[in-house]
Amino acid sequence: MINIKSFADGEEKSLRNSFSLMKTCYNEMRQECRGILECKAQKMQNINQDSSKKTGDIGMTKAVFFDIDDTIYDYIGAHNNTMPVMKEWAYENLGIAKEDLEKYVAEARVKADDRAGRDYAVNHNRLVRFQCMLETLGKPVFPYAYEMYNLYWDTLIDQIIPSPEIEELMKELKQRGIYIGIGSNMTSDVQYRKILKLGLGKYIDGIVTSEEAGEEKPHRKLFDLCVEKAGVMVEESIFIGDSIAHDVTGAQNIGMPVILYRPKENVNEIEWLQTEKGKCPVIAHFSQFFEAEKML
Repeated sequence: MINIKSFADGEEKSLRNSFSLMKTCYNEMRQECRGILECKAQKMQNINQDSSKKTGDIGMTKAVFFDIDDTIYDYIGAHNNTMPVMKEWAYENLGIAKEDLEKYVAEARVKADDRAGRDYAVNHNRLVRFQCMLETLGKPVFPYAYEMYNLYWDTLIDQIIPSPEIEELMKELKQRGIYIGIGSNMTSDVQYRKILKLGLGKYIDGIVTSEEAGEEKPHRKLFDLCVEKAGVMVEESIFIGDSIAHDVTGAQNIGMPVILYRPKENVNEIEWLQTEKGKCPVIAHFSQFFEAEKML
């Protein structure tokens, strides 16, 4: 005779075991699926971050700082065009031989720097240089020092034009909401005049000169002040300049991404500069900026 109670108890126990097994399998599958989903989510996050870095997303670069001389315009060319005017004036008004003027100015610069020490407003002030030169040569300081100063900068600034593609780059940066700053070793007054003549002031959000910073590039104080004014992190900014000693070294010393600008005709590929601090992309045209940005 079948024991109904024993049979029922056995069935109940079997069902319980089956249910327990199913619950265990379900939990294991659920945990495994969760792990797979989390892994995929992490991979997607990594891909998105990598993609953001490689496409020059404006979330990565929030500020771009430019040097002025030989970066946003051709200083050497303008200076070379100005010196014949200066030599002619100095010969006619002071009797200084044309072939000697540049030597006298260079000697006066050394004397002015020795007097001023670390006063960077004086170190870049041509009025003080011309004054020292005239004093050394026994020539009248008044009115000639001031006349030479005005003649030099008026002649030079009158002829300068923006570097090719610089305005297009600044316009694009502005449209992307990126802060545009200036970091320059020079007196503020002269650099303001240059920017206004170039017509680039409408794009520029801030400027730092060595006169304001009290130090000149490559000292970190000038770069730190640029970043402070922009309100960004160092790694969110890029510095562009033509000098390895001043711009590249200074930026790399504080961990700021930097691009070296060396204009060349018929050069379409970005080159690399290897320094003690790492690599630095070298561009020949400002249209290469966003491509170089991806390499930083």
